[in-house]
Amino acid sequence: MDERLEKTRAWVQSTVIGLGLCPFADKVSRSGRLRYEISEATGVEDQLKAAVDSLISLSEASREETETTLLVFPHASGEFPEFLDFVETVRNLARQLGLHGVIQTVPFHPGFHFKGTPPELPENYTNRSPFPMLHLLREQSISELPLTEEELLQIPVRNATRLRELGLKKILETYRLNS
Repeated sequence: MDERLEKTRAWVQSTVIGLGLCPFADKVSRSGRLRYEISEATGVEDQLKAAVDSLISLSEASREETETTLLVFPHASGEFPEFLDFVETVRNLARQLGLHGVIQTVPFHPGFHFKGTPPELPENYTNRSPFPMLHLLREQSISELPLTEEELLQIPVRNATRLRELGLKKILETYRLNS
């Protein structure tokens, strides 16, 4: 098995599911409806093509087959600001494809940090991953969660609080499990 795929799966299990950061990741993962894709693209144009292909593939797949996709870019630029520019371009392409409101594009990156925060804060680990990646998430999946709109909006706040409570040392121990 591809080492990058193994590392990404381990991160999902130990961090996303293990730390309870996503309310439906465990169910989707256990059901086999979480698609993992590794893009070998090295340039931005080819990476954008891979993202468009994944968006279309997810939109055309049945939910019984694929509920959500993690598209991993091991060859993406290591710089987080550049990756955010890439993500915004992917979101614009999704709009052009008529997928706005159908599929969300959520960024994950080894250097992820929220705007205006120092990179070393624990809450930045809510979207830190072993590789740059996009989580392509069906909007319908979110709307079907047994949560109110207010509870949905509180997920990022809850995750940040949880990670602050765990502390950087514990978070880094969890991440080392994936190395």
